[in-house]
Amino acid sequence: MLSVFEKIIFNSLTLNIMPSKALIAVAVVVVIAVIGAGFVLMQQPAPQQAPAPAPKPVPAPAPQQPAPAPPPFVPQSGLQSAVVIALNARGDINLTAANKALSGEGIIADKQGRLYTADRVTTGDVYMIDPKSPKLVRVATVPKMENTPARGEKAMVIPTLLGLAFDKAGNLYIAGLGLPGQDPQKPVGFIFRVAANKLDPANPGVAEVWATGVPGANGIAFDSKGNLYVSGRNTIYRVTPAGGEGKVLRTGVNGTNGIAFSRDGTILWSANSANGSIWRIELNQDGTIKGFTEWLKDPKLAGIDGIQLDVAGNIWGVPNRKNALVAITPDKRIIEVAKNDNKGPLEFPASMVFSGKTIYIANTDGDRDVNSPRQPGVGPSIAKVEVGIEGLPLPP
Repeated sequence: MLSVFEKIIFNSLTLNIMPSKALIAVAVVVVIAVIGAGFVLMQQPAPQQAPAPAPKPVPAPAPQQPAPAPPPFVPQSGLQSAVVIALNARGDINLTAANKALSGEGIIADKQGRLYTADRVTTGDVYMIDPKSPKLVRVATVPKMENTPARGEKAMVIPTLLGLAFDKAGNLYIAGLGLPGQDPQKPVGFIFRVAANKLDPANPGVAEVWATGVPGANGIAFDSKGNLYVSGRNTIYRVTPAGGEGKVLRTGVNGTNGIAFSRDGTILWSANSANGSIWRIELNQDGTIKGFTEWLKDPKLAGIDGIQLDVAGNIWGVPNRKNALVAITPDKRIIEVAKNDNKGPLEFPASMVFSGKTIYIANTDGDRDVNSPRQPGVGPSIAKVEVGIEGLPLPP
């Protein structure tokens, strides 16, 4: 669109008419006004944009604090035990005349709360038991091994099966004490392994020899690095995660039986069945033994066998000669949590395991001390006691 001034000039040129003085004056005024307006606009400050909001400061991450130690837990005395299953009861297995004396000394629980035990001398079978519907379900077997007797002929026999443990992948390990009638000059010991996918009720797997060189293998426990510690013949052994030959860490740990780690893995506790005492075995960072002492000895611990720690630091164990379950507090008080005569449910208990806040106990029904005579009673069995606290995770 033409401005007024432009129209005047255009009309003048078109009509060949010279603009009058008045029109020229008007045009000059308009031009001056336009120039002035432009100058004013140029002097106006540019519109200010609203400042961007300052970023909110990101709080620094809080320093990692160690998990607080759980408050002390004092176990109760006088709790009642109950039979979960008699090992000679008929379940999913067909008991024959040859294997009516099943006896499981070791016991362990998986993450689903199912229990596992191995017939220690008769069949070499490994059984799974669901406490919610308890019956014996065979999931694996340990093969016979060639015996080297001190006298007589060689024969294929079942090793004496004792302690059990799971690794972090769910593979099951079983301690083989040795072979009956073996040459005392050639002691043997085994750790057997059943892969997690071979623990199958539909197709029971066969255990493989995973480690040797552990004569008298009895209690077994994994550390946080996957090394397996083994007790046997007054000796502590260690087997690397690859298996193979066990290494002697310390001899002279008299009567060593059940073993268990402290929460931080720096202490290995061992039950001394022979003397009714507890060994405290201090470990170096590389897993070797720094020192060991007899931490506690008491008649209430006579025949103490399997042990485990709870999350508050109490040591739990089963003194088989007392038909009892005891808890030992960090200040060395011994609390007889459950105890009975030879009528059961505790009948020469050999090992124990936490599952939740329940302790399950494997009874071998040995004919000795409080459990003598072994009748009446239910015989080799698994019992339970509700104790109100959880055990340390296995493996750590």
